[in-house]
Amino acid sequence: MGKLYVIVPAYNEEENIERFVNDWYPIVCECNLKGGGGGVLALVS
Repeated sequence: MGKLYVIVPAYNEEENIERFVNDWYPIVCECNLKGGGGGVLALVS
């Protein structure tokens, strides 16, 4: 399995960031735990 990079622009997205992280963080963690090369969740302002 390859690496998973989720890079998201977050400028003026205060209302949506928490939901986005709650939705994607478990997926990125699962990728890391399975030894598939890891994953990164990055929010860029």
